[in-house]
Amino acid sequence: MRHLPSCALAAPLAALLLGAVCACEVGAPAQDPTCTQGQGLVSVVIHLKADDRPVALRASRASLASALTARGLARQANVRDLLQVRGAEHVVPLPVANAIAARVPASMIAELVRRPEVARVSLDLPQRVPEVTYSAPTAPAWNLSSTGAPSLWAMGLTGSGVVVANMDTGVDVKHPDLRGSFRGGANSWFDPYDHTPQPFDTIGHGTQTMGLMVGGNASGAPIGMAPGATWIAARIYDSSGQTTASTVHQAFQWLLDPDGDPSTDDAPNIVNASWGSATIGACDPEFEADLDAMRTAGILVVFSAGNAGPAAGTGLSPSNNPGAFSIGALDSSGSVASFSSRGPSSCTGDVFPDLVAPGVQVLTSDLTLAGVAQYASVTGTSFSAPHVAGAAALLLGAQPTLSPADLENLLLDNARDLGAPGPDQTSGHGALDVAAAYAALVAQPPAPLQLEPRQLPLAHVAAPYHQTFHLVGATASKWEVASGQLPPGMSLDATGVLSGTPTAPGQFPFTLRVESAAQAPFIATATLAVLEDAAPSVSHCSP
Repeated sequence: MRHLPSCALAAPLAALLLGAVCACEVGAPAQDPTCTQGQGLVSVVIHLKADDRPVALRASRASLASALTARGLARQANVRDLLQVRGAEHVVPLPVANAIAARVPASMIAELVRRPEVARVSLDLPQRVPEVTYSAPTAPAWNLSSTGAPSLWAMGLTGSGVVVANMDTGVDVKHPDLRGSFRGGANSWFDPYDHTPQPFDTIGHGTQTMGLMVGGNASGAPIGMAPGATWIAARIYDSSGQTTASTVHQAFQWLLDPDGDPSTDDAPNIVNASWGSATIGACDPEFEADLDAMRTAGILVVFSAGNAGPAAGTGLSPSNNPGAFSIGALDSSGSVASFSSRGPSSCTGDVFPDLVAPGVQVLTSDLTLAGVAQYASVTGTSFSAPHVAGAAALLLGAQPTLSPADLENLLLDNARDLGAPGPDQTSGHGALDVAAAYAALVAQPPAPLQLEPRQLPLAHVAAPYHQTFHLVGATASKWEVASGQLPPGMSLDATGVLSGTPTAPGQFPFTLRVESAAQAPFIATATLAVLEDAAPSVSHCSP
């Protein structure tokens, strides 16, 4: 998953990987013969330029994926047409990433990078699942106790109502510590290889990371940080333990809208990503657009920092990208593991990792054997990240309106400082302490309730209209129009869905009354503009 280097530097590498094909980027010499005379097909990801960010498209969390898809497909049309003409194969649009995966003639690469709409072209090279070190556990559940999670369980806070996901080798859904918390249905499992209906795992890495997030106590002792949370999973590695950037892009796209229906909100709240590039200390922006989209959708993505320490600047992408929450490893003595990657971030120059959490000899679920549950004591930053993902699920279960930034700030500001005072390039902001983060959360005054969307999309006469309102800050139990008038042909149901086919143009102001667990009903005003044609106008909502 690394970028194609400039022609002047890449000839030896290209000869090894691509049979004397040069890998080119924008700015490479246009007439360099090594960039135009290669033969055969090369697997690449073509990244398109973007002049805006996903936040500009967000009307609601559930509709973001469809808006990004529509925008991305429109921008890619000319390049896709060119790929078809030039004989490219396996062309896969990746609209959320604003990219296209394809196998292209080697001689076409230079032509692609010269196109004005193309930002860069990267090789879609195989990457392997991180290595796992197995050993005997040091003490039962030491890792969970060190984070303060049991104190939240004692208060009934187990992550209930929160959906987590991992991007990994799969999950053994038969494991007794995991089978009861699988969400189930056709929108909870992504398998781009075998397209199986139910989760499975032939390697174990994904079963291990999921166990540390949400595993129960079927063995008689707890193994997961948020045992009350529900899980879904995206299988990004095949049965040999390999993946590609294009597969990961597809997984991110699936996570934004698992059922492909923008009228439903079935995306996870938190995603664990215990993987990274094989290039140590580099800054690879391959997944920056995906991370930006996930964050805009209100999804926290937690990454393992990497196992390339103890030297400085040994972080891996995308954990060192903006928008990623990077986690290093601690041992049972509270010391940062020597293998845990160190900062500074090669992408931002900031402190890296963000936090450290248990990642040395921690007990978790492993692949079942002949129907018998197995457990493993594992080591690596792959297993530090799910501790933090599970901690975030505990906090989100306690306060469902927390944004990714809120969760990060609570965990960073209340981490247990290690070493010299203040953040450093070894332990980041310190060791995970979810109990302290929760104490800080309950000490904060509640945020004011807000209506989403704040601006209603325009409606048009004789055109079907569908928009779902959301109450940010509380769980709505009933929606109704308290005063004013909806456009003729439109109605609002009790769940907050405004729908119908307008029959007359005009500006239609109305007042919403929303009942929730809050002390008093929430009142907000809204205006829906109905047009005869597509001329621009603005519809407003205000509390």
